[in-house]
Amino acid sequence: LRDANVVVLWRPLHEMNGGWFWWQSTNAMDDAPQAADNYRRLWRWHHDYFTHTKQLDNLLWVYSAAAQSNEYVWPTDHFYPGDAYVDVVGIDVYVDQFREADLNARGGYDRLIKLGKPFAVTEIGSWKRDGWFDNAACLAGVLEHCPQSAYMMFWHSWPVAGGWKRVSIPDNRNAAAMLNHPAMTPLGQFPHPALATE
Repeated sequence: LRDANVVVLWRPLHEMNGGWFWWQSTNAMDDAPQAADNYRRLWRWHHDYFTHTKQLDNLLWVYSAAAQSNEYVWPTDHFYPGDAYVDVVGIDVYVDQFREADLNARGGYDRLIKLGKPFAVTEIGSWKRDGWFDNAACLAGVLEHCPQSAYMMFWHSWPVAGGWKRVSIPDNRNAAAMLNHPAMTPLGQFPHPALATE
């Protein structure tokens, strides 16, 4: 990809502030001070390896925290590895409504914006699995409550016991209305100006 001049949004070790992946602390109630230091060292090691050892200069490093939906999830900026190691910050959020209380839970969006990097909704979708999700309402909520979003990424749908978890754009309502909204950048018009680098 580098040789073809393709820039990659590289989002390793995401949702580090939760407790459901091996690279995470168990949860915020553990209050283990070494958890953030361990994560930062791991991120920086990856950054050094890909950037210097492998000489990949086509990666935009995306720090992607989980929405702080309860007291067991660390604040979104708690594991931030430092400005020299991050190009874009983002939040992963799965909600049933698109209110400020959901999209900016416990100030997670505000914390990331204060870091001064381009912001993205790095994953978004519904907890429910029946395809009831309204894409147009989702976009309206993001535009209202996360106005500095450069992009948002919907997850795909996948099979679960007894049916499907339907979170992809075409599996839910008002897909065309969202995709044709003036705020959406058509595929042929990338890169988005908010992600432009000097």
